[in-house]
Amino acid sequence: MNKLIIIGNGFDLAHGYKTQYSDFMQWIWSQAIYSNNINNELIEIHPDVKKFIDTITKPSDISNWSSFNEIIKNFHFPTTLYGSLPMYEKQNKFLFHNNFFHSLCVEYPIGLWTDIESHYYKTLLNLVDGKDKYVKSIDELNENLAVIIKYFEIYLNDNINYDNINYSTTNELPFHLVLAYNPKYISRNLNDFDTIKYLNEFPISEHKYLIEFDNILLNTIDNKFNDVKDKPKTLILDFNYTKTIEKYISKLTDIYYIYGEVDHIKIHGELNNESNPMNLGFGDEMDDKYKILEQLNNNKHLNYIKSFSYSNNSNYRNLLNWINTNKYQVHLMGHSCGLSDRIMLNTIFEHTNCKSIKLHYYEWIDNNENTKDDFTDKVQNISRHFNKKSLMRDKIVDKSLSNSLKIFN
Repeated sequence: MNKLIIIGNGFDLAHGYKTQYSDFMQWIWSQAIYSNNINNELIEIHPDVKKFIDTITKPSDISNWSSFNEIIKNFHFPTTLYGSLPMYEKQNKFLFHNNFFHSLCVEYPIGLWTDIESHYYKTLLNLVDGKDKYVKSIDELNENLAVIIKYFEIYLNDNINYDNINYSTTNELPFHLVLAYNPKYISRNLNDFDTIKYLNEFPISEHKYLIEFDNILLNTIDNKFNDVKDKPKTLILDFNYTKTIEKYISKLTDIYYIYGEVDHIKIHGELNNESNPMNLGFGDEMDDKYKILEQLNNNKHLNYIKSFSYSNNSNYRNLLNWINTNKYQVHLMGHSCGLSDRIMLNTIFEHTNCKSIKLHYYEWIDNNENTKDDFTDKVQNISRHFNKKSLMRDKIVDKSLSNSLKIFN
C-alpha cells in the first residue's frame, strides 16, 4: 500500500523547534523592545516601557510568550499585555503600524497558525460588510499580511538550527517515519510482526490485496523490487516551510530502497525560494460565505486564498497525479487538520484511492502526572473535512492501532 505522509508544524515541534505562532509573536515583541528592526512596519514601543523592561530582564530571559506576558504585567498592566492594549495606546505606550497585527495581538494572544489564517478570512469578510474595527481596506489587509509573512520568514531563517536533529548514524530509520511503514519490511522477521493488527488498519476489502502485495515484497527484497510491476510509492506532503524532513527523506531514499520511490512536495512553499514562496492564507472554498467574495468581482479579495497560490507552480497538480495513481494510506504527523486547508484535505481524505487514515497523535503529561493526548481532537478536526461521514468512520484507524508522535533519540 502506498503511503501519503502529511507533515505539519507538530513535526517541527517534536524536534524542539520554536515554530508555534506564540513563539513568533514573542520574537516580534522582543525585537520591538531590544532593536529597531520592525519599528516602522509593525509596532513601536514607548521608551519608558523599553527602559522598564530592560532594567528587569534581557532578551534571553524571555524564553516563551507566557513568560513575556508575565514580565509585561509587571509594568502595571491590569490583566495581560493584550487585554490592556487599548488603554495604553491612548497614553502612547504602543504605536501600531500594522492594523492586522494589532488585531491579532488583541484577539489571538496565543493560538495556532490555523487560527491566524482563519482570522485573516474573518477580517476579509468583515471588510466586505464594512465593519472591521482594525483594518480599513482590502489593500491594507493584504499589505499587512505580506509584512507579517516577511517577518515570519526572517524569524525561521534566524532561529531554526537543523544541526540539533539527531539523525541516526546506523541503518535504523528515525522513529517518526518508521511508524509509517509495515514493520515486516524493516525487520524481515515475520515473527516480529502482528499481521492481523496491521490488516485491521484497512477495510476487509483490501486485506487480500495487502497480503498478496506483502508476499511479493518479501520475496523480492534482495533484488530491490526489479521484478515487481507496481513498486510501492511514498509521498511526503510537507506543510512546513522548514527543512526538518529533508534529511529523513535522504535516508529513505539512500537506505530503505524497499519503500520504493519517495517524493517530497512542500505544498505551502519553502524559505528563500521565489519559485515556491511561503503560502499563508485561507483554503476553505467550501465555506458558505466564500461565494460572497467571488461575487464581489474584485480579485484583491482572493489574493491570499490558497487555491490561487497553488497555481503558481506544479505542486498541487503533482499531488493530484500521485493520489490518482494507486491506493494509499494517509499518515498524519503533526498536522492540526484545521479548516484553513479544508479543500486539499477533503480531496485527499475522500478520494476513492484513500483506504485508511492513521493518526500519530501528540501525547503529554499534565501537572497532575496524568497522561493526556489529542487523539480525539484530531479525529474531530478530521471529521470537518468529510462531506460523507460514513467514509470518515470507515477510514480512520482507531486509537488502539495508532501511535503517538515521539522524538527519535
